[in-house]
Amino acid sequence: MSGPTSWRCDECAAAVAADGGLLAFRTQPHAPYAAGGFRILHVSCREPDDAELATVRLEACLDRDGLSLLLGFLSAGPGRRPEPGLTVADVDEFVDLIRRLHVPFYEPARRRFGEPHVRRTMLRADRASPYQSPALRKLVQASG
Repeated sequence: MSGPTSWRCDECAAAVAADGGLLAFRTQPHAPYAAGGFRILHVSCREPDDAELATVRLEACLDRDGLSLLLGFLSAGPGRRPEPGLTVADVDEFVDLIRRLHVPFYEPARRRFGEPHVRRTMLRADRASPYQSPALRKLVQASG
């Protein structure tokens, strides 16, 4: 199963395709340079005068190479000396982003996570199963 191909713009809520989207975020101006406020945007929804907003083409964040790029925010990787560089301010926010970009059915299902009966089900489940594709597909199909 391949990954998602369309997302909801965090600015205008319309569909975003990989070739027309950006991953936008802000970083602290000093060490540890933590990145946060991750958003998926249309290129046209980016504020052109916002020099503090860092962006990466959405296409670059997809597939195996995109996942490797994103994981670089968390760790330089084995075999490397510790080095200063970009990190994330909120791991949960970052995991949500990775799920949005890489887990089939996550993007449409996440709109329902605030519904009381969905929240109760998720709280009773283990940490992984609510975010796996079969459960997410079922949630999306149940919505209509």
